[in-house]
Amino acid sequence: QLKAMAPEDVVRADALGQFECLKQFGRDPIDAERRGERWASEEEAIAQMRAAVDEADKQRQANRAAARQQGLEIN
Repeated sequence: QLKAMAPEDVVRADALGQFECLKQFGRDPIDAERRGERWASEEEAIAQMRAAVDEADKQRQANRAAARQQGLEIN
């Protein structure tokens, strides 16, 4: 397969870690890995979800405060 790749493609694949995928997992990279993307680890996904929940809570509190300032009753 490497012989079929142009030199610049080999350099790009190496920079994207595609060869590391082959070494580490013994498989070709999936499409997302070819684009230079990666899946979040479990810890990263949990942290992102917690951050989203925290942001939603902050927004909800800000909306309630704004409503109270306008004289609206919030239950």
